Amino acid sequence: MSEALQEYQKAHKEGEKAVKHGEKLAVLDDIVKGTCQQIPLGVMEIPLSLVTGTVTQMRTVSFAGNYMPVMPEGSEFARKWMNVWQVQTDSGIDDPIQVKEYLGRFYVQEGNKRVSVMKYLGNPSIMADVTRVMCDDMPAVYQEFLSFYKVCPIYNIQFTKPGSYKRLAALLNRDLVTPWPADLIHTVQGGYFRFEGVYQQMKSDKVSLTPGDAFLVYLLTYQFDSLLDYSRASIARRIAGLQKELMLGSCQQAGVQMAPVDAKEKRFSLLNFNPAYSERNPLYTAFIYPTKQSDSAVSDHEIGRIYIENVFDGIVKTMVYDSCDKDEDTEAAINDAIAKGAQVIFTTSILQRTAALRQAILHPQVQIYNCSLFLENHSLHSYATRDFEVKFLMGALAAQLSNTDHIGYLVPSPVYGTAAEVNAFAIGAQMVRPDIKVKAVWADQKDVDSAALFAKENITLYAARDLIFPDRDEPEYGLCRRENGKVIHLAAPVRNWGAFYEKLIHNIIQGIKPGMHSQWWGLKSGVIDLHCADGLPSCSVRLMDALKNALLCDDFAIFSGELKDQAGNVRNSHGALDAGQILAMDWLYENVEGKIPEMHEYDEKTAAEIKQMEAQ
Repeated sequence: MSEALQEYQKAHKEGEKAVKHGEKLAVLDDIVKGTCQQIPLGVMEIPLSLVTGTVTQMRTVSFAGNYMPVMPEGSEFARKWMNVWQVQTDSGIDDPIQVKEYLGRFYVQEGNKRVSVMKYLGNPSIMADVTRVMCDDMPAVYQEFLSFYKVCPIYNIQFTKPGSYKRLAALLNRDLVTPWPADLIHTVQGGYFRFEGVYQQMKSDKVSLTPGDAFLVYLLTYQFDSLLDYSRASIARRIAGLQKELMLGSCQQAGVQMAPVDAKEKRFSLLNFNPAYSERNPLYTAFIYPTKQSDSAVSDHEIGRIYIENVFDGIVKTMVYDSCDKDEDTEAAINDAIAKGAQVIFTTSILQRTAALRQAILHPQVQIYNCSLFLENHSLHSYATRDFEVKFLMGALAAQLSNTDHIGYLVPSPVYGTAAEVNAFAIGAQMVRPDIKVKAVWADQKDVDSAALFAKENITLYAARDLIFPDRDEPEYGLCRRENGKVIHLAAPVRNWGAFYEKLIHNIIQGIKPGMHSQWWGLKSGVIDLHCADGLPSCSVRLMDALKNALLCDDFAIFSGELKDQAGNVRNSHGALDAGQILAMDWLYENVEGKIPEMHEYDEKTAAEIKQMEAQ
C-alpha cells in the first residue's frame, strides 16, 4: 500500500466522523441571494481556519464539513487527492487557489482538493486569489472589520461584537483611520498567532468564545507585549486565570440590571441587617478616586461615601485613596485596601477599569466595582447612572423654552453611551416641537469655538457639560441660556451617589450579590434627577413633572417606536431598544445637525484621552 493511499484513508476516516456528526460544508450560493458587488483583492496568504466552504453546491458531495474527503478510495477523486498530497509533500504547491470572501469567511471557487490536503497536513494558511463579496446591509461588526482591514490588513483576527476592532486599535494606541506601520502589523499578527495557538489547546467545553473575542479579553487585562515576551507556558497560565472571564463572555445570561434588587426594607435599619456585620466586625469599603479627594470631578462620589458612613452608623467603614490616575497607582491602592480588610471596593473612573479588572481576577473574594458603562460582565462589576433619561427631559425643556427653531448641545468626548444622550435630548425636544433642530458641537474638537458657532446660528439656549468647573469665571453646566454675555442656568443633572451606594451596600449586607449584571440605574431608582432652577414658568414645571412621572411609572420608553437617523434610515420600527442597543449607538437622531468627529479632528491631548478610555 502506497504512503499516499494510507494518508488518504486517514483523511477519509476524519471525513466520515464529521459526516456522522452532521458537519457539512457551507455553500456561498445558498447564503448570498440577489446581486452583490464583487471586489478583487488580489493574491494573499489567508488562514485556513477561515476557509469554511465552497462557492457552489456541486463540490459538497466530495468533502465533509471539516473539508476532509468522503469519496471512496478507488474513485477518480481519491486518485487526484493523493496526487495533490504527493506534490505538496514533495515540493509544495505555489499556485494560489481562488476564493470568495464573505463576512470574513472564505469560500473556495477553485482548489478544493488543495484546501483539503493543506487542512489535513495541519498547515495554518494557504495562498489565495481573493474576491470580496459585498451586499447591502452588511452587519455592523463586519463594516468595522473593513475599516480595520484598511489600516491593518489581517484576516485572522475576527470579532463577533461591534466595537471590538475599535477597542483593539485603542489598546494598541492606534485608530481605524490612519494606516498602521508594517512592523506593527507583523507584530500584531505574530502576537495573535501565538495567543490563538495556546488558547485553542486550552479551550474547554464551558468556553464558547472565539479566539478573536478571547484575544480581546486577554488584552483588556494584560499588555500585548506579554504575548511576545512571555513563554507559551506563562501565557497559558494567564489564560487559565481568565477562565471566569472567558466563561462569562460565553454566557448568554449576562446582562444589565436596570434597577436595584427590590429588598423588603426601603432603608437600612439596625433591626434588619445581616448579623455577619457589626461595629466589631464592620463591612470595610474602599473608594478609589482618579483625582484629589476635594476635586469637583469626584465630589459627588465623596458625598456619597460620607453619606453611607452616616447611614450605616458603624456597620460600614470606608477608606479613601485619591490621585490614582495611573494603572500602577490604582492597583497599589486596591492591594493596600484588601490588605486592610476591604471587602467592597469602588473605582470611580473608567480610566481605572483595566487595573480594577486585573485585581478583580486576582482577588475573586473581594467585590470590586468600576463606574463605567460596559455590559461585558467580568469578575469586575460595572455601575453607572442612566444619564440619557435626564438628557431627554432637558431636551423637552429646552424646546419649550427656546424662542427659535434651533437649540444647541455641547457634546463631551464621544465615549461609550454619548450618542444615546445626544439622541435622547433630540427626541425630547422633537416631542415638544416637531420642527426643532439640535445643533451638536463637540466640545474638544480641534479649532472649534462652540460659543461662536452657537452665536452665528442665533442659538442662545443649549446643553453644556454636566460637571461644574469652579476654575472658570462663568461656569457653563446643564441647560443654559446666554443673554447679554451672561449665562443663566435653567436646569442641571443631579446624581445622588449616596442613594446608589446605600442601595448597593444594603443588598450586599443582606447577602444579595450582584451576580453577572452591570448596574445601570435611572430616575426610578432615585440615583439621578433633573434639578430645575427657580423661576421657570409653571407650564415648564408641569411638563417636567408629567414626563418624569411617565418614566417613573414605566409608561414610556424614550427609545421606542420608529426612530430614524440623520440620513432617514429607520433604526427602530417597533418596540423599544434594549440596553445593549442604546449603549452601542453610533448614529445621530434625525433632527440633530452635526456629525461625530473622526479621531484626527480632535487635538492631540483629547485624542489620547479618548483612545485611553476606548481601551478600557
